[in-house]
Amino acid sequence: MASIGAGWVDGAWIEAGWTSGSWNASSSGSAWGVSWGSSWVAPGGWTASIGAIEDAWGDSWGESWGASWGHLFGTLSLTNVLVTTSTGTVGIAASGSISITGTEITTGVGILTDPSYLPVQFYYKRNTSIYVSKASNALADASNTVKLTVKDFSYNQNSRVDRVSRDTLSSTQARTISPYVESVTPVTFNIVTYVLPLVDTNVTSPEENLWIGLMGVDSLTSSPTNSTIDFANGNVSELQNLTLWFDQATRLQGTYRLDNCIIDSAELSFDINGIAEISWSGRALSIVEDNTPPAATDRTALTNYIKNRPSTISLNMNSVNYLLALTGGSIKFDNKNTFYGRNRLGQTTVAEGHFTGNREVSGELDFYMKSGTYRTVELFNEILDNAANTDYETTHLALITIDVGGVANTPRITFTIPQALLEIGNQDFGELYKVSVPFSAKEETGNYISVTYTA
Repeated sequence: MASIGAGWVDGAWIEAGWTSGSWNASSSGSAWGVSWGSSWVAPGGWTASIGAIEDAWGDSWGESWGASWGHLFGTLSLTNVLVTTSTGTVGIAASGSISITGTEITTGVGILTDPSYLPVQFYYKRNTSIYVSKASNALADASNTVKLTVKDFSYNQNSRVDRVSRDTLSSTQARTISPYVESVTPVTFNIVTYVLPLVDTNVTSPEENLWIGLMGVDSLTSSPTNSTIDFANGNVSELQNLTLWFDQATRLQGTYRLDNCIIDSAELSFDINGIAEISWSGRALSIVEDNTPPAATDRTALTNYIKNRPSTISLNMNSVNYLLALTGGSIKFDNKNTFYGRNRLGQTTVAEGHFTGNREVSGELDFYMKSGTYRTVELFNEILDNAANTDYETTHLALITIDVGGVANTPRITFTIPQALLEIGNQDFGELYKVSVPFSAKEETGNYISVTYTA
């Protein structure tokens, strides 16, 4: 440490003298101590320059050089100094030190930074960590909270503004409006995760809490070889609430928490050249700043992705097993949720919870048109024949099993749809003929869709 004098450091007044120049508070050294000590410490060092300084030289050089160079590059450690703020003396770092970096001033009694004095800090999407808990904020911990591997995300909340205007028969009419906030909508969010089965005593996945939110109840069956989400357990009037954090760990501010989250829908797409991923969409009642996410199980280092290319499908309709190779497709779950709202004169309307609608499971299966016994052309012809019959809905239902990642491979995710209505496919007449067959699941007692992770 070369020297330091009296001056302001990010809103805090520091009284000290030269440590290697024998300066103290005496009048003989005061001028140099206040001016140079307040404005310059050492090349590349910190300055004490923000705010009013008792010396014109110190104020001028301290403000310009200090704000420009000290904040950007320097680090200053002070020992045996007195720190005084507008609310009084904080304390004397007699045996420790005050550390000043480009983001904060830290003492033994806490952080003294006034954020308004800090350099401009940008927020990058790639620096965001996302946590999901199946518990409320007060109960969230590592046993029920997971740090996710996320491909993409977004969240927003909006307000609805009503604009009252008036029309009168007057040549001097005041052409103004009176706006007011009629209602505040729930927070909407979207998270895209990869499908990552793993063994942690039993099979689980980072997105397990999201499946619980989608099904509506914490009722998954796990073993050392697989984990099953059975939607027979999902006949509930309200879904289980989740809590989400969007954390900017490198910033002192800007981490937001979404409370009372529900999962409205989830869609898995299995493009032939892609990696299995799920897009989760939902809503929350509120968004608040919370810069302290809970302790969580970190799943961000996983790399056991499911490759779509080996995916297979087993389809049985009218007692015929069709031999088909998928080129792509998708499957979507939609809870059809509705939020309660209330209208009150003179008050802004906010959502008051939700209730579930009729869950819909649908999707699309993509194939090349191939001839041969029990191949795509025969399936397409069978669908056309079925559509011509009056008993199309009740008789010609298909049992569909989709193994994303391959029927014999691990890891994989398997969708079992006991009863699915196949619609007439849409043909694509490119160099190779393709057909996309939409389907809708028919769920009833004993015939609910299930999702199985195998690791």
